[in-house]
Amino acid sequence: MRKFYNTGKSYTTRGLAGLKSKRAGQDAETLLEAQGDIYAAENRARIWKRHEPYKRLGGSKLKGGAFRAVYTGRAGCDYQIMLPGGRGGLLELKSRSGDRIRIDAIDDVQRQELALASGWGHLALIVVRLSGEWFLISYENWEHAHRKSHSKKQLLEIGHPVALVGGLPDVIMCII
Repeated sequence: MRKFYNTGKSYTTRGLAGLKSKRAGQDAETLLEAQGDIYAAENRARIWKRHEPYKRLGGSKLKGGAFRAVYTGRAGCDYQIMLPGGRGGLLELKSRSGDRIRIDAIDDVQRQELALASGWGHLALIVVRLSGEWFLISYENWEHAHRKSHSKKQLLEIGHPVALVGGLPDVIMCII
């Protein structure tokens, strides 16, 4: 096991990659949620985080005030969105530091939820951040029979680039 001193803990190379991925995803979520707060304040849209399935362990008086829980299932899509005029649906957010994103980054539970939303006529969207560039892709365009992953160029072919306004992704400009 290799020690990475800047994290304060010991991680394997694979574990460190997972930690970096988690932090990148949290950063992207923070940016999207900040933009969602602006949309809500301007009455342009409402974006909110969906809860992940977990079961709380122990009582409320745990050592150090710690909250302990275990996941009870696989999480679905990250966000719900509502737009004026009655349109709404699901957003799944993916963030990668590389130049490609695997198609199977959308897991089976997320795929089922997006397909159902799309089938019922709701928005079913995937927001992708690759190396700091943002894209919005409709779920119907995500799957591709001859590819295992999408590059930035391919994301532009099947989706839309998302402009940054004040450093935040303006996703609804691609929807409206």
